[in-house]
Amino acid sequence: MLTLPLVLGSAWWVDTNVGYGTLVDLVTGTWYGTNPELGVFLAAAVLVGLAAVNAGLNSGLVPTSALVVAPVFGAALARYGTTVSTYDGGTTVVSLPEAVAHAAYVGVAFGVPIALCGFLVGAGLRRIGVVLTDTGGPPQPAEQA
Repeated sequence: MLTLPLVLGSAWWVDTNVGYGTLVDLVTGTWYGTNPELGVFLAAAVLVGLAAVNAGLNSGLVPTSALVVAPVFGAALARYGTTVSTYDGGTTVVSLPEAVAHAAYVGVAFGVPIALCGFLVGAGLRRIGVVLTDTGGPPQPAEQA
């Protein structure tokens, strides 16, 4: 339900505020440790928190993954219409199919591991809550109910 607004919102935000080239520079510098950016860490923390809340409330890995992959997909979709270097040394403008394929790859490659981490945190916290509130006792047989 929130996936489409997250895709469109993150694509719009990257396109209007940061720019795809700058986003790539920020993530690359953080990934390799050459120029770590606090914003990249905060974005990852927000995504893990979003996944944890969703998993704690709904307990579904697929919906949690879709919720986290959506903004990553949208941010990578901002590549559409940008000029990128080619292997032969020239440049080309990114087409919509190429941008969607790239965004799907980036969404799965980065979004799914983040979603899995958040899902494990949320499911673990939900389990702790069930144990602490004693609502997770052993099931009662039908005769004793």
